[in-house]
Amino acid sequence: GELARAKLEIDRLRQALAGEFGGVNGGPLAKGVDVKGVTATIREISGQQAVELERKLAASEAGRVMAEEQLASLQQYLTKANVQYQKEIMRLRAIVGQVDPSGALLRSNPIRGK
Repeated sequence: GELARAKLEIDRLRQALAGEFGGVNGGPLAKGVDVKGVTATIREISGQQAVELERKLAASEAGRVMAEEQLASLQQYLTKANVQYQKEIMRLRAIVGQVDPSGALLRSNPIRGK
């Protein structure tokens, strides 16, 4: 993802520098170009970008793990709550006479008188 894009950008910059200065790594150079300085600058920028991308990756990974834990917790809660609500619905139906003790629904509704 982002690390690959950064590496491509670094390669593009290296090629641009090579074209602008007539070559890098032993090729013919324009007068007054400090190849070692340019190379050191590229390495420094590359290193800084790599460190920043690694930091972002670590933060994203931590956020992903936290989100997965929250999701698992919510799913567990919803499962338990659903079971409790179903039990309560059955209990209330039994109170109003809509179900017999075995849990089967009755056809008549004692509240409505039908």
